[in-house]
Amino acid sequence: MDSAELPGPKDQSETATTVAKRAVILVHGWGHHPRNSRRDILVDNLAMSRRMPVGETTDGAIAGETFRRLTPIQEHLGKRPVVDVFEAYWADLIPATSDDTPPQRFWSATKLLFYWMLHPWWLRSLRQNRSLTVVFMASGLLLLLWYATIIVALAGFVVGSPAGTPSVAEQVDLPLVNEPTDDAGFTDVFNLVSQRLQPIFADIAPVANNEIFLLLLIILSIFGIGTTASVADFVRRYLSASVDKDLDAVIAHRLQTTLQRVFDQPREDDPERPDYDEVVVLGHSMGGVIGLEVLATYDVSAIKDRTTLITWGAPLAVLAHRSPKRVHRSIMKACSGRVPRWFDVYSSADWLSARLPAHDEHYENSSLAADFSISWLKFMSQHAHDQYYYHPESLSMLLAPQIAIPAPPKPTPPGGASAAQDAPRTGIGSP
Repeated sequence: MDSAELPGPKDQSETATTVAKRAVILVHGWGHHPRNSRRDILVDNLAMSRRMPVGETTDGAIAGETFRRLTPIQEHLGKRPVVDVFEAYWADLIPATSDDTPPQRFWSATKLLFYWMLHPWWLRSLRQNRSLTVVFMASGLLLLLWYATIIVALAGFVVGSPAGTPSVAEQVDLPLVNEPTDDAGFTDVFNLVSQRLQPIFADIAPVANNEIFLLLLIILSIFGIGTTASVADFVRRYLSASVDKDLDAVIAHRLQTTLQRVFDQPREDDPERPDYDEVVVLGHSMGGVIGLEVLATYDVSAIKDRTTLITWGAPLAVLAHRSPKRVHRSIMKACSGRVPRWFDVYSSADWLSARLPAHDEHYENSSLAADFSISWLKFMSQHAHDQYYYHPESLSMLLAPQIAIPAPPKPTPPGGASAAQDAPRTGIGSP
């Protein structure tokens, strides 16, 4: 079905209502974060809001889940909701590859390049967002340079084994850790090929001591290409059923479990009524993809009526091109009415996110282009990707009486900055 034919929701401000109690379930992005660490960053920044002031935060728990509570100051009680912030934690499910041997890293890097660079997805994305595609092609070039360092490390591994140590076949334990595969006999093949290519590897191995090569390592480290490669490899595993068949299902189950516990929580004074008037699924980065996929599978009115999705810097525009049968389909399901309320926040300074045309067509006044002022170096190193946790407008949405896109700030009045400071602040976007 074409996106223009979908009868999805329009202006969400028309159906917004003031709530007394709101639950926010944070679905964090990729990274080996300690449990609740991203939630605590979010709550600490929410607690510092000047426009939406709160009292001291408190800790609480429901069956199987913990939360931190943000209560409005006395003057705002009854006008703004009490907000309980949960976390659907899944960082412990990220496959660990830090102990991989050079051959394992080489094999993983080869599959990564095949998945991302030998696929025409970037040609389709070029028609939508050329600047985004250019950035990804630059990242692809960095990945190729990173791949060259992997080859150098592999060469050193093959030719550098001292006499008397186990053979390459005995040292290499492929396939990759945590990655099922049916590549039987790969270790023997690798051993055979490495022996035949021994002279070539012998010529490559000394490059590791070259000053230019060391400079390349420094440059790649500055741009955080190792993290980029790790994220790209995780996305490949998450979206490819043939790689980790249960990875996406197990991660989705984590969010579904937390969501169901929050929905089922009854009020203390009236067990027949739910404790939370509204449940917000807040997905940052890859967490936005996970949150969208989970909510798009629900078709229960009791859940949909109380649920709002907010995505921060979700790479949906890119992944919809790379995985149209899955990610694009989830977007279309959401737009068809499976997700009645969806607010998307992206930034031109965050090269992992971009405006979603399908979202804009079906959710009016529900997209926010966040303005991050960062240097070009931090732009390339993904520093901007975490700025949503500190962005005043993005944070204010979670504390407001009604979730809506903040009104743009008023222009500076005649009289300069001092007059602007004295002017009354309006809208929920002011910190």
